[in-house]
Amino acid sequence: RILLDPDGMHFLPGMSRTDRLWVSVREQPLTEHQRSELDNLIVSWRSGRISKHPQSDAVEELSALDEFTSGARRAGRPLLFIPDQIPWDANVLLGLDRFKSWDDFARHVLFSTPKDWRIVVKLHPMRRDSSSVFASDDRVLVVDRVNIHALIGLCDSVCTFSSNVGFEALLSGVPVTCGGIPHFSRKGFTAELSGTAADLDCLSTTQFSGQQREVFGRYAHHILFDYLIDQNDAAALDK
Repeated sequence: RILLDPDGMHFLPGMSRTDRLWVSVREQPLTEHQRSELDNLIVSWRSGRISKHPQSDAVEELSALDEFTSGARRAGRPLLFIPDQIPWDANVLLGLDRFKSWDDFARHVLFSTPKDWRIVVKLHPMRRDSSSVFASDDRVLVVDRVNIHALIGLCDSVCTFSSNVGFEALLSGVPVTCGGIPHFSRKGFTAELSGTAADLDCLSTTQFSGQQREVFGRYAHHILFDYLIDQNDAAALDK
């Protein structure tokens, strides 16, 4: 499915149709039918291990991931998942705000993540080279060919700049912290980084409560059933 927004791109706050319609969408509880629609779609999506980019698994990386996460669990260490992004992507460049660059964001997250946490970073499928920011931190495991569904299922929290992986994590019931301005941020069901030392507390206490899940369900149903259109549905362009 695709997104064609006649009002503005989703990473320009207040200019997109997503933001304009959210004012009314957030006040409308899901009907039983809508809730069933959403639940069924999520089950199908998770069982199919579907994502925006094709996902693959490498045996050696899965083995390293298992060793890393098992060690963290034995030591009682929570796990944070950071999806990598292309530094020059428009989602990143136009959402930097309190950060100077993607690497500045990455350094801030490393500084702000509590020392007892362990971190898994998945490289973006289109990355031509790996960021060196994570290389010198022994709390971090960097993976490339591991399906994000496996990572979301293993980790306690996700910290994204503006990757759609954050939306997928929320669909899986995992709490999300945002550094940039993705379409799903600043709507009441994510935490937002401030770019200051206060983010240490933000990253360590992120939750996804019952009320947040309820509001997110309204948003997710609106995005998945009313906002996106099928690629072969030309009539939807007239709506």
